[in-house]
Amino acid sequence: MRVMHWEKYALYEGTTSMWHKIHTELGGSLDCSFDQDEFEDMFSQKETKKGQKESAGPKQVITLIEGKKFQNISIMMHKMPSIPEIQRAVQQLDNTVLDRDKLDALVSQVPNDEEIEEFTKNMDKKPQEEYEPPELFYQMVITSIAFTKRCKAWMLTFDWSEIVTSALRPIDKVQKACDCILASKHLPFVMGLVLGFGNFMNEGNNIRGNAPGFAISTLSKLEMTKDTSGKINLLQYLVHVVKARNFEALKLPEELAACMDGVQGTKNSDLEDGLKNVTNALKSFTHNTKAVEKGLSSAGVSTEEDPFIPKMQAFYQQAEKDKEEVERKFEAAKESFIKVLDYWSAKRQANKTPDPDEFFCNLCPFLEKFQAEAAAILKEIKRQEKAGQALKVKGSKQGDGIEDIANSIKQNLVQS
Repeated sequence: MRVMHWEKYALYEGTTSMWHKIHTELGGSLDCSFDQDEFEDMFSQKETKKGQKESAGPKQVITLIEGKKFQNISIMMHKMPSIPEIQRAVQQLDNTVLDRDKLDALVSQVPNDEEIEEFTKNMDKKPQEEYEPPELFYQMVITSIAFTKRCKAWMLTFDWSEIVTSALRPIDKVQKACDCILASKHLPFVMGLVLGFGNFMNEGNNIRGNAPGFAISTLSKLEMTKDTSGKINLLQYLVHVVKARNFEALKLPEELAACMDGVQGTKNSDLEDGLKNVTNALKSFTHNTKAVEKGLSSAGVSTEEDPFIPKMQAFYQQAEKDKEEVERKFEAAKESFIKVLDYWSAKRQANKTPDPDEFFCNLCPFLEKFQAEAAAILKEIKRQEKAGQALKVKGSKQGDGIEDIANSIKQNLVQS
């Protein structure tokens, strides 16, 4: 009989354990009997016939890949099409079978030179028909022409649009902000009032008085200056004067809306890094495509057999145009920002352009606060207009009643 492997418990008197219940009620209300003959037939130790060797146990499984790597590839392959489908999709650049995420997953599990050498050395230890999916994956990578470089070049065609968009995002923000400043109709009027306030307050001061202009950082200090009552600051007073003198100029924040659209915080490095990403991505793409082209040529594979080269050439021609456009816009944005600094007569070091943030970190908060004050004034005007209309309607009704009384009196007088 075969052995039951368990840990044996003792039965103690006076306990109420399940085992005590089984033993006390056995043969009574608790019948745990079973067919012992049947049990013996099923679970007895098989006798070994003479001349028959005992089973050597389960067949030893041979894996040609290190355990953790094998497991990681196994998990990946559960979400992938079959190896032949992968191989066909990579050759034909079929994005209906392999999307960007699947390509990235494949590249992340590609074996390094040391792993390839180890796999190649041991691959004869196991028949190819017994290869597991991870081993088939290794075999596919090894037998394919420049598999990794091919996949990486193909991946850029998925990523390129976002790379260009990301590069243009800060460039376009700086360009739009600069354009609206240089074209603003209301900015000179509002800044002229601030200049007038400052020169009036600094009259007689040889250092600060009679200023032709002022630094952009001045705008961040307007709230700090209060009137004699301490109830209104200079920014609030500015908005009230703009309302009285040039009501349309209250729309200054709308006119400079691009300055409040995320340009604050932008540095020169943001613009430069975006351009570098575009340039480096295209340089890497060129390196990878040349490696694939060289491999195909060495293997005697023509472009009719493999569509990689013509498709990548077509992509490169458009990508090169995109890169040139990014470079053009980058230079244009730099030039426009320098024009804004000159327009404001901002001081700057020779051969060094300050970060856009150094300018816009003062202008943007000023515009936001100006907009809030202007909105409060416009809200009050609407409230007063509504109250005035209600008063006018009420007075109109009362006037009609007095006129009716007067007419009635006149009619009574005539009749009498």
